[in-house]
Amino acid sequence: MQRRTIFLDDSRAMKDCSSRVKLSSSLVNAADLNGKERLDQVLEYFLTQDLKKHSLDTMADSLESQLLALYSCVKGDAVTELVRDPRLAKLIDALAQHLQPYTSTQIAFLIFSMLDQFADAGAEMTELSVRAGLPYLSNITSMIAESPELLIGVLMFYTHSASYELHGRQQLLLYASADELLRPISLLLQLDSCEEEREDAMLHDASNYFSLLSIVPAPILQPLGSFLGAFLANCSYDFDGEVFAYLRQMLFFFFAITPLFSRSDEWRRVGNDLLLGLNNFCMHQDFGTLLGGFHAWRLCIQLIKIYRDMTKQLLCFIANVASTSVNNDVFNDIATLEFSDILSSILATGIHNAYVDVALTIEVLFAQWPPYRKTFRESSLIKVLVDNLYSVTHIVVNSSINIISITVAEAWEEFFAAGLVAALAHYLQNALIKRTVSCTTKFTGRCFRILHQMMELSRGTTLEEPVMSTLSTDVLYECYLSAHDFPNMAVYASVSTLIELVRMRHESM
Repeated sequence: MQRRTIFLDDSRAMKDCSSRVKLSSSLVNAADLNGKERLDQVLEYFLTQDLKKHSLDTMADSLESQLLALYSCVKGDAVTELVRDPRLAKLIDALAQHLQPYTSTQIAFLIFSMLDQFADAGAEMTELSVRAGLPYLSNITSMIAESPELLIGVLMFYTHSASYELHGRQQLLLYASADELLRPISLLLQLDSCEEEREDAMLHDASNYFSLLSIVPAPILQPLGSFLGAFLANCSYDFDGEVFAYLRQMLFFFFAITPLFSRSDEWRRVGNDLLLGLNNFCMHQDFGTLLGGFHAWRLCIQLIKIYRDMTKQLLCFIANVASTSVNNDVFNDIATLEFSDILSSILATGIHNAYVDVALTIEVLFAQWPPYRKTFRESSLIKVLVDNLYSVTHIVVNSSINIISITVAEAWEEFFAAGLVAALAHYLQNALIKRTVSCTTKFTGRCFRILHQMMELSRGTTLEEPVMSTLSTDVLYECYLSAHDFPNMAVYASVSTLIELVRMRHESM
């Protein structure tokens, strides 16, 4: 098979390829293809035809003409009319039965173009198309390998079909195994040989991943990426199945397309879908071992600095590898001031959907890499977390409270010096007294527990008096009293202790 580098205008290539069926269909008289009568005539042809080998041999031209006519009838919004037609299920079955070893490549391409149209019309249509088409796919495997155009048609059909979960599972896996779906793609892209030849190089230099691009045929790259992304992103309940065996190849493919992320939002969406799918498998016991051994996180760290709209899934992937990998190299790269600055930037610049992943990453670092606690105390994270408590955006404040509750035991002095008590007082006063911000007992309760922790941790230190004094202000005392009836026993205990502190200090004055 001829190989071409993908550093071409692949969007133009895709446009040219996808337009071929439209150009072909324009050869049919448009006037004959409009209206319900013409659609009825075409449907009648497919629903009454006797599907035998000799009829396909002798009527190939007629069949192709009828397929073009049908495509013209159902393309675009017109397909929604056919959705309500009771003959649709029989039509889809009839089309699928034409996928025989002796079928021409052009006919197979037209059939998949129509199945793709149906699959894109809604979940019910997708199920009908998948159930009818997949059993016949093995009949045309050799054609797919020889025809990039047909492969693109199949991949586009796959993409729309893979975009749905059915009965809690990836829909395609209900009608075909992961091996049947993914093995042909693996062989086509020579991913197995890439693994063996480049494994050592990948461990030391992420740029070696990019060499995969030289063997991926340019026109199929976009539809292939869209399919793999949609497939993985909707595999959240299939992580114990055959799919896991292909995760490393999915990761290689992700790295192969990273130079394309700068081209369009669509490429970054594909990348996000692939990462989402990989992250779905993070609870698998071998996740960290399988994916972490290739230093995959290093490229993810570089991508976070560039692509704001990919931050969430990139950071989630890094945290998942760190939490499951037995390779300590990941901590050497993320338990650093530089990476902490990246986390600070995410929190400071309002990438809200990644806040929970920042918290997860910090929690993993604190739990599994104790040396990071010193790094955290020296980082810019502490100031950003305190500053964010003054925000009027719930997710910003709540995320800061979550992270502070995880880290305050190890960095209470630094938090105190950064003005944490005053910031919490500001938040609690607005939430409980002024009621200018909405709140829940979950987060206000955590604030009181943080203050209680700081009181206990400061005892016997040089900061005891400054901390006790700051905890005993009139503003905080009013907040303590307003929270004394909270239904949470842990919060009640913390608030009671803080109230007692204020009363004792007032009595001693």
